[in-house]
Amino acid sequence: MKNLIRRSVSGLAIILVSHLVAARPAWAESGRLTLTTGLVASYFARSVTWEGDDAPSRITGPALAVRQDFRVRDGLTVSLSAGWSMSGLDDLVFRGLPVSLEYGSGSMHGLAVGAEVRARLAKTGEFEIKGVGQIASSFGLERAWTLEGFAVPGEARGRLNWTEVSAGPEISYLAFGAFVPSLEVLARWLWVDFKMDQTLGDLTGAETKRVKADLAFIVSLGGEYALSERLALSARVGIMPNAGGVDGTASAGFRYRF
Repeated sequence: MKNLIRRSVSGLAIILVSHLVAARPAWAESGRLTLTTGLVASYFARSVTWEGDDAPSRITGPALAVRQDFRVRDGLTVSLSAGWSMSGLDDLVFRGLPVSLEYGSGSMHGLAVGAEVRARLAKTGEFEIKGVGQIASSFGLERAWTLEGFAVPGEARGRLNWTEVSAGPEISYLAFGAFVPSLEVLARWLWVDFKMDQTLGDLTGAETKRVKADLAFIVSLGGEYALSERLALSARVGIMPNAGGVDGTASAGFRYRF
């Protein structure tokens, strides 16, 4: 998982840098670089199946992040974000420890980072089509629990990491002036690992639960409303059908253009 995250982030960083380098002469000479800073609150709920388990489980990922957009030329925007995540899980049983442990409550906090590229593919009349590529990761902080009810002292320590990569088209309708609604259809691949360490007297053990490249498709509706030339509000809601029902995402935020 850690190697995957490093490869994903490194690969995306190379792509972002190459776009910036390629576009630099144009915006450096014409002054078309636009900087936009904002704050975004997001949430997703997604059903997954852990390796070695048959029953589906659900992972949730509320996050609050500061976002920086770089419009390096007309039709191409690169974004970076960083903030705080509070991931949660349904009941998950670790059977490979000295004493079986069931996790089922409380949030696993972590550092949330992300990057995004939006590039115009076509613009005709009142419609604009963009290609969207995103990567988001949560690097979890360790959380500890005291094991009670045993003759010897015991402790469990858990750490949750996840990475999601998304890609697909966005279609925007430009006829409403200050309000721009849009439709996104994205494929989303999710990697998760949840490592649990346990100490009980002289006994120690560790077990990691994993989800590898779980694929889901999301359809989302959103919009952006310009309050002024520099300040805008945005919101988006999406659904992800699965075999047992429907998962979802939501986000809202604001941005200020310098």
